[in-house]
Amino acid sequence: MRWSLEQVKPIVNNCWAMVNEKNSFNVLHHHPNSILSGVYYVKVPENSGNIYFYDPRSGSQMLLPPYSQMTPWTVGKITYKPTEGLFIIFPSWLWHGVEPNQSEESRISLSFNIGTLNLINLNI
Repeated sequence: MRWSLEQVKPIVNNCWAMVNEKNSFNVLHHHPNSILSGVYYVKVPENSGNIYFYDPRSGSQMLLPPYSQMTPWTVGKITYKPTEGLFIIFPSWLWHGVEPNQSEESRISLSFNIGTLNLINLNI
């Protein structure tokens, strides 16, 4: 990402585990006070809910011409089917959520946020 690592150091601000039981989901949200966010999928039963990302530019979907092909650049929402071992990193400002778990088993994931420590002000 071309960060000036002489001036800032990436740090994990926080991390947590998510255990989504049947019918559990995560509403549309973003992660303030962070730069990058990520999720690692530990256990992903079939039909346990996809992760989705929304284009945060509200104006991008106001007047759409007809498209000859749908691509990630022509839709306002992208959905990914998680698999065990999948690791996704995305900008923290990107709105996202998780669809309901329709499985009888738990979906388990680990998530985190990354920020930076300003090395200039700390004289490190």
